[in-house]
Order: sequence, then structure tokens, then C-alpha cells
Amino acid sequence: MAEGFLKKKLLDKLGEGAREIHVSSAGTAGIIGGKASFHAIEVMREKGIDIIRHISRPLNRSILKAADIIFTLTETQGDEILALYPDNDGKFFLFGECDIRDPIGLSKEEYR
Repeated sequence: MAEGFLKKKLLDKLGEGAREIHVSSAGTAGIIGGKASFHAIEVMREKGIDIIRHISRPLNRSILKAADIIFTLTETQGDEILALYPDNDGKFFLFGECDIRDPIGLSKEEYR
């Protein structure tokens, strides 16, 4: 969902120039090759964002090395990743104004 939101925000702000910016997501506890949940797809569709083709992938050193900026959903998540990969200090930013908990397995309203 975060990847879809960021792509949409960049497109809204920068227009076609946003397509020059590579945005991708990777999970710290996700299943390799997993699809977006039904609730995630539905909630994003309500916002005009299509994530039906999203496939999950695990975070790894090469993804972090290639990234200029790394957004995390919680401060703890950033701290945990940084502890494993300390050479990425200074790249981490919180995605929102506060921690965003993972709604997996919860109601559609929690995804909203």
C-alpha cells in the first residue's frame, strides 16, 4: 500500500517526471511472491490506486544499497533494519507522521 501511495503522490506532484523515480517496497517479514491482500486492493482502488499486480519481496542488503531514501512504517522498524545494516544510516525516514501498524489479517476498516 505504501508503495502505491508514494507513486501516486509523486505522480500528482511531479507529473510525468515522477516516472523517472524508481519506487519499490520490500518487507521485513513478508512472504516472497505474496500478493496484496483483498482488503488492501479494495481500499487502494477506492483511492484510485491499482496494486493488484503487487508481489511482495523480502528486504535485503542489495535493495538497501541501491536506495537513496528508505521509508519505514514504524520507528522501531527503522531501528531494527539499521541494526542489521548499519551502513545505511541517514537514509531512513518515517513514512507518515506517526507509526503505521500493519493491518494484515484485520478488517477492511483497519486498512483504511
